Amino acid sequence: MAWTNEYDTDAPDGDTQPGSVLDDQIKTTRKAIQERLNTDHYFPLTGTQVSSTSAGKHRKVTFYGVLTTKPTLLTGEGAVYMKTVSGVSELFYEDSAGTEKQLTSGGALNVAIAEILGILTNDVYFTGIDNAGTGTVNLIKARTDDTIELGAVATLQDASLLKTSAAPTTDAMIANKLYVDTSVAKYASSWASVSVAETKTYTHGLGTDAICCEVQFKDTDNDLSLGVNRIYRIISGRSESNEEGCEVQNITSTQLTIQVGSNAIIRTFTASGGTVTANSGQIRVLAWK
Repeated sequence: MAWTNEYDTDAPDGDTQPGSVLDDQIKTTRKAIQERLNTDHYFPLTGTQVSSTSAGKHRKVTFYGVLTTKPTLLTGEGAVYMKTVSGVSELFYEDSAGTEKQLTSGGALNVAIAEILGILTNDVYFTGIDNAGTGTVNLIKARTDDTIELGAVATLQDASLLKTSAAPTTDAMIANKLYVDTSVAKYASSWASVSVAETKTYTHGLGTDAICCEVQFKDTDNDLSLGVNRIYRIISGRSESNEEGCEVQNITSTQLTIQVGSNAIIRTFTASGGTVTANSGQIRVLAWK
């Protein structure tokens, strides 16, 4: 910016008469100092005076130009300054030991979490502002046994990945999906046509442990309430008249047997609340432990 008042260290000269000239020179010098200080400092005029009790305090700090090398400091000194990085003026600090730290980079703070001392004090939560903006929520802390404890944010976000696909080493560890999928023994038969009163045997090979199984029915041409080619779960159990459909009759360590009802493979409800039975279609068996 252009200055209104001249600040000349060589004025007035020795030939200038005092009196009417000297007071003008003093006034001009004061005006020049005021307008220069008022750029970064709070130094306003009230009429012809700088009278505010806050006068002299900083409003901002404007750095003129940039350095090409860090400054040379005396013992106990520190300096904040600008240097050019990739064509942009960035903020730097040099401490009394001569260590230089770049504080900004590309419009952001250039400070790593690891360099912020005391941000995660042991057994004290790192907190965040709550949604209402009136308080804080606990996020995470390092417990006294050096394990991590989560506070309010204890849910993994969508698409989160565990670091490893290996099996957990303790019961308390989170098991990854691959480990769970490969650890659960399971068996699924192919779809096969079946009719009433038929017995079908499947070899599952799941061993002697407790086995859970489900029989499913796929309608092909019976027009059940949900339509052709829908899949229905068949719940084991038949009435005295043998009308309720397939039943798991026997499970061994290697095989299981399905007995189809004598009157129907499946009985279900229609859209109007009545019942309908199917005496043809396909079934499959799902088993797991």
